[in-house]
Amino acid sequence: MRIIDLVTAYSEMKDFPPAEAAARKAAQGFNVEHLEIMSMKRGLDDRGFYFTSKAAGQQNADYLRQYLPEAKKHGLRVMIYFNVHWYKTEFGSQHSDWLQVREDGTPLSGVYQTGTDFCVNSPWKRKIEGLRCVRPPVARRYIHFTLLDTATTRGNEPFLALRAN
Repeated sequence: MRIIDLVTAYSEMKDFPPAEAAARKAAQGFNVEHLEIMSMKRGLDDRGFYFTSKAAGQQNADYLRQYLPEAKKHGLRVMIYFNVHWYKTEFGSQHSDWLQVREDGTPLSGVYQTGTDFCVNSPWKRKIEGLRCVRPPVARRYIHFTLLDTATTRGNEPFLALRAN
């Protein structure tokens, strides 16, 4: 098994034409891909999804739907990676009731130096539970694994309060 991760979340998806991208990865001997399908420049928001989702605040081109058949054609098994634990500070400000807070009541900041994170006991949890990028049977045919990398407490914080439901 040879796994590739191009860290596409920090690039423009349009920079990777689906057919060409899949062919080049396979030609280099890769057969598994760790694919990030959301824009994570300085953290996440709901405007950087490159797949169709009701959770999206903005509909972008559905790169995933174009890419998956190309990956399969070239023998690439796809693992979709959703980082849902690092958000842009501005997006966090729009959803202050979702934020993790410190013991003194201030919102968490400085996640990966630029962002914030949401509490698993907030309405945010329902938002990400509804995160769907491809509906069956397409998902069964093309996606081999999905990783939802969710919120966590931060080791550099003395205490983080978890909000009650």
